[in-house]
Amino acid sequence: MQVTPRRFRSDRGFVAVWIAITFSVMVGFAAFAVDLGNWYLGRSRAQNAADAAALGGVVFLPDDPDTAEDTVLAIASQHGFAATDVDITIGEDGDLKVCVEETVDNVFLPVIGFPASKTVDGCAKAAFERALEMGSPSNILGNDPEDSGSQPGFVLGLAGPEWSKVNGDRHQTRDCGGNYVANCGGSPVDNTEYSEDGYIFAIDVTGTNGNDLRVQIFDPAWVGDGSGQGCDYGFPSSSERTTLYNLTHSSDYTVSGDVKIPKGWFDDVSTRYQSGKSYWCLGDAAYGSYSYLDDMETTFILREPDDTPWTNLDNPVVDIATCSPTSFGTFDIYNSSYDSYTQEVYERLHPTAGDDPVTDWVVDPDDGIWSFSEVFRRWVNWCEIPANDVEIGTYYLQVRTNADPSDPLTYDPDFDTYGQNFFSLRAGFADGSGVHSANKVTLSATGRLPIFANVPGVATDFYLGRVVPVDRARTLTVEIFDLGDAASTGTLQILPPVESNISVFDECEFSRSDGASLNVSSSICRLNSIHSSYGFNGRTIVVKVTIPEDYDCTEESDSGCWVRMRVSYSSDVHDFTTWSTYVGDPVRLIE
Repeated sequence: MQVTPRRFRSDRGFVAVWIAITFSVMVGFAAFAVDLGNWYLGRSRAQNAADAAALGGVVFLPDDPDTAEDTVLAIASQHGFAATDVDITIGEDGDLKVCVEETVDNVFLPVIGFPASKTVDGCAKAAFERALEMGSPSNILGNDPEDSGSQPGFVLGLAGPEWSKVNGDRHQTRDCGGNYVANCGGSPVDNTEYSEDGYIFAIDVTGTNGNDLRVQIFDPAWVGDGSGQGCDYGFPSSSERTTLYNLTHSSDYTVSGDVKIPKGWFDDVSTRYQSGKSYWCLGDAAYGSYSYLDDMETTFILREPDDTPWTNLDNPVVDIATCSPTSFGTFDIYNSSYDSYTQEVYERLHPTAGDDPVTDWVVDPDDGIWSFSEVFRRWVNWCEIPANDVEIGTYYLQVRTNADPSDPLTYDPDFDTYGQNFFSLRAGFADGSGVHSANKVTLSATGRLPIFANVPGVATDFYLGRVVPVDRARTLTVEIFDLGDAASTGTLQILPPVESNISVFDECEFSRSDGASLNVSSSICRLNSIHSSYGFNGRTIVVKVTIPEDYDCTEESDSGCWVRMRVSYSSDVHDFTTWSTYVGDPVRLIE
């Protein structure tokens, strides 16, 4: 008979207790693991909702905090959270912090004494940098030949889609013109930076004055004289200018009692229609075998303000009797070998000197025809919005060269025109034949600025972009495409605003798209030895400017916070370039 030792019999109780304790601990850990996983999932849901809501709402700040908050709550609701679960904080710098709470039910932990639920949260802070205003702090963008005090030294320009990118237009040319050109080699479009939408300009209206809102374009149609950009051929002789002057100096020119050319129309003919280089010479171009193969069409579209500032092309198109999408075509004043209908300037302006009695010389803003006399070297009243319909906010002016006139809102991949068309823009409240800003209207480019500098050899300061104090310690990035088309070498310098508290930017990095070494004076943010023969042709220069931590400027002044770019050449410049600027990432999480 086997006898169990007393020692082993007494261990039975210990094992039972040990197993019970161990089991309880294991159950506790298992319960904790399950519920901890639920906490983690709940916090992840809250964090995802906070991230999405902050990014969605911040784009409305600082202009529209109510819409920003409504957007945050709507996005949170889409993620399954009620308004009571969301906390919103709008910062002084226009950033947006969103915290989202979720109450997670504990499944097992209450068994071992923990609460029945756990509150978890996720927080996100977002910032939104709109595309920098570029080119102008006022209501005009480009030279105004009629006003000697308004000459920034450039006009705006677009190329036809089949023109070569190497000639300066970074975003409206499909072909590149060489395998060395920056960002090329795409398919089916060679230029990988090509934009079907063209360029966008912003007209900011901060108030009204009881008058119509008017948008004007200087010389909107392409006019070629066969001389490239020198305005050398096809212009009136001295005697022809005298004849035009006498035609309307004393009275209207009428036909059967109807006014066809108003009195005084040709009073400044001696300067307005003079040949050669001047501020009147915009330099519309087409070269060699490309000339006049197809008529270039420059299309202008105005879009109303809306509540989606992160995208401009969803804004409703203004399409009323006095303002609708318009395509301006071409006029050839010299090269008859490419065009069956070619007349010089005098023949197009004088009622009896040319062949066409309607599309050339008649000045009638109500006939629905933009005649040569109305558009060539003239400010055109293209768009007028009645005073009662003017909205506070930002109107967007879209300009493109890749749409058929019969359907100006739609990109046409088969539209294959050549050439470069140059013009200026201004906007404001109707004032006689012109406009007045009333300190309530400004006009600028949005992130991309295509310009043509056609000026004598001087140091020219351009308004590059508006950088405000909240941009301290950030990096301003400037991109300049195809700089250096001048007879001599030049320099480029990025300068602080005139009224800022610093005289130079002393932390700058310059690079070029081909990786070449550059002659740089980084302590004064200057690039030296710029010339097309030094490899700048068709290349992109990138400048990264560190905004000092103590940077300050006067936002309320006329030129407040506008960073400048100084381009200096000792000889004449004929340079079509495209600029881009931005500060940091446009929409980003900062916490």
